[in-house]
Amino acid sequence: MIFIDVKNAGISGDMFIAALIDLGADTGEIDKALTPITDVIGSYKITVKKVKRGVFNSTSYRFNFQEREISYA
Repeated sequence: MIFIDVKNAGISGDMFIAALIDLGADTGEIDKALTPITDVIGSYKITVKKVKRGVFNSTSYRFNFQEREISYA
């Protein structure tokens, strides 16, 4: 079981999904679960890759929106 205190977690949706993938979540199942949101946010592609930030290895999970420009700064 995972307990997330969403009020104080300070984690974004893509960071949370990346953490689930690091814990062994199936990316195909995540993609299926997100399919209904295309009606709200439009079409998108997802990029999943392993990254290193400082001394930490982790997963990057990014939404690349087809119909609008969103920048990750």
